[in-house]
Amino acid sequence: MFTLIESCIHKGDNKSRFCKEQGIRKSTFYYCYKKYTQKKRSGNSGFIPVRIDNRDAEVSPGKIEIQYPNGVRLLLTANTKGLSSIIELITIY
Repeated sequence: MFTLIESCIHKGDNKSRFCKEQGIRKSTFYYCYKKYTQKKRSGNSGFIPVRIDNRDAEVSPGKIEIQYPNGVRLLLTANTKGLSSIIELITIY
């Protein structure tokens, strides 16, 4: 959605007309527009720092475990095919 918002901004289009042309509800557009402007103001790139916790670590070559703040755990093993597979798994959550 941010791509559409940037397109609207760069074209200088009227937001209502843009929404109608794109088939987007105005409320959806303005909600995303607000999030877009907040993100731009904060300078947040969307990345968060990675914390490596070695307290209970077992060294397992070829294994990576990612634990999300909500408790979901993702275990990647050496047989995981390619970086695109890893990215796809990570972006699910």
